[in-house]
This record gives sequence, structure tokens and C-alpha cells, in this order.
Amino acid sequence: MYEDELYIIATNGYIDDLSKINAINLFEYYRQLLQQDAFDVYVLGDFQQDHIAEKVMQIFANKPITTSPSDAVKETVAKNDVKVIQELQPIEQTKLHIGYRTNCTFQDDDYFALLLMNGLFGSFPNSKLFQEVREKHSLAYYATSRIESHKGLLIVLCGIEGANSKQTIDIIQTQLTAMQEGDFTEAELTETKELFMNDLRETFDSAGGMIELLYQQIVGNRSLSIEQYMDGIQAVSKADVIQVAENIVLDTIFLLTNEEVEVMDDGKNSL
Repeated sequence: MYEDELYIIATNGYIDDLSKINAINLFEYYRQLLQQDAFDVYVLGDFQQDHIAEKVMQIFANKPITTSPSDAVKETVAKNDVKVIQELQPIEQTKLHIGYRTNCTFQDDDYFALLLMNGLFGSFPNSKLFQEVREKHSLAYYATSRIESHKGLLIVLCGIEGANSKQTIDIIQTQLTAMQEGDFTEAELTETKELFMNDLRETFDSAGGMIELLYQQIVGNRSLSIEQYMDGIQAVSKADVIQVAENIVLDTIFLLTNEEVEVMDDGKNSL
């Protein structure tokens, strides 16, 4: 999906690179990391703040302080055509992933509207994807969606029968259109807000969750208190959700399946 952007680089690296690593160049990279790479240290618990800060500064005494977000996050390449990819493997359950560009990130004012749009669209049990794709039409073993807050990525994830690929994609696209046309009730929006509130309370109740949200603010260059986060969710209107949904565009359809299948009506079935 991001073949022309730095974001394509795999988080865990590549197997082919392992043979090139030795003790010398690994140690040199470690020294480079300490001197040049941005990093953040989080300490959460019962401790004396000044004491911990002093210890950390002693360990990294020569480290320059920086909080610059990654260039891979900021970089955006304009996309025009929808890309369809089918990968064949001897598997039983077909994996369908659909990637959308939301044109909205954590830095934007309509980010909270995007969260709720995704909640209504596919991330909660009351969502359109769960109700329509899985429950009503019985097309998927699972059907959900999630967003990547700094890249503006919305991805739909489904486990399906390969023969049902086109029908499933059509229904998913129909649900996105329904969101863009405001085909959801105020009651559904309120219910989704409450589900988000529950998720936030659970996140704030764990050390890992608190650190994750704090780090999200560093990368996104936007500071939000717990109260501001919750108020932002509660303030979203139906019109806000419709507006952010209208900016979402289809980018890539990916199928991992055991035989090539029809995906789209215009003949673009595989690349």
C-alpha cells in the first residue's frame, strides 16, 4: 500500500539482511543509535521523580534531546488508482485486507470524529461490518476495522471463503457509503461513544496503556489530557462523522487465498 513511501519498511526488518550483520557493524550501529536516534524513556510507578530523572540523565549524558516525529509518518504520496493484489497460498481461509486513506491523523481536529466513524464502521460489535458482513450475510469468520492514527490508515480485516470475495468487498464498500451518507442513528453514535469511554478507562487503568497514549502524543506532536481526550470524543456530532467519512478513499485490496478470484467489476482483479 505504501510502496513509494518510507512507511513500507518492515518494523521487524528483513531475513536477507541478517547475514550482513556482524559484531563490528552491529556495535557501530549501537553507538550511532545512542548519539543520533530519537528515543523516549517512560517511568511509571511509585518513585521520586528527581531521583529517576537524574539517573536517566547520567546514563545518557551525551545524548541530544529531540522529539521529532518520524519522516515516515509525515510523508504522504498522492494516490489515484485502486490497487488489487492477490497472493496464492495453499490455505483454507481467505484473508481479505482493504486499505483506505482517511486523510486524517492524530494531529487533526477531526481525529475524534475519525475514531467514532471507525467505531460505527467496523471496530465494535454494534458496527456495520460486524452486523452486515458477519451476522446478516454470514460471509466472514471475523470482520473488523482499525485505524493507524499517525499515518491516516484505515484497514478492514476479514477472514472469508475465497468464493465470497467480491460479494464481501461490495458489502464493505456499501457500508462505507452508508457512513458517508449518514446512515446511522444518534442512538448508535451515543452507544459508540460509551464504548470508546469504556476502552479509554481500561487503557488509563494500565501502565502500558498510559505510556502508549503518552507516546502517541509525542509522535503526533499534540498534547491531550485524559479529560481533553474524553471531551473530544463526547463533542463529536453526527455531521462531524459524516464529514470525516467523506474524505476516506479506497487505496488497496489484498487477498491471501488459494485460487485467484474475481474482485472488481472493472476487470482489475489482480496485479
